[in-house]
Amino acid sequence: LLFGTSASCPLLAAFVSLANAARSLQGLPPIGFLNPTLYSNSKPPKYNDVTSGNNKCCVYGATYPNIAQCCNAGFTAQAKWDPVTGFGSINFPAFLDAFLVASPTTNSPTRRPSAKPVRKPTSKPIASPTLEPIPEPTVEPP
Repeated sequence: LLFGTSASCPLLAAFVSLANAARSLQGLPPIGFLNPTLYSNSKPPKYNDVTSGNNKCCVYGATYPNIAQCCNAGFTAQAKWDPVTGFGSINFPAFLDAFLVASPTTNSPTRRPSAKPVRKPTSKPIASPTLEPIPEPTVEPP
């Protein structure tokens, strides 16, 4: 995972998972629909604004597949929203705070003191998973 949605989607999913875990520790429900909070104009900013760069050098040609070829088409990053980076990269502390301070459905303060999860002992011991080796694949000649 180097760049683009292949890197950013799993990262956003991890951020949302961490935010849900923090909400659970505070007795809050899971986040649910993200957009009202993600796109609200509340402060502090949830994003680090990317204001330089472009996507004009991302085409690899058939002649030179390992060399990026630049062109005049594409977009340039700018202040606030742009088609290259959207709002920018996520500022995780502010992102987390946005989901702990205001409920996405009511936008009213819901911050609660942190609480440690209570682990109840179980009567059955938890078995360790057993790992079995995976056989090497065989390649048959054509």
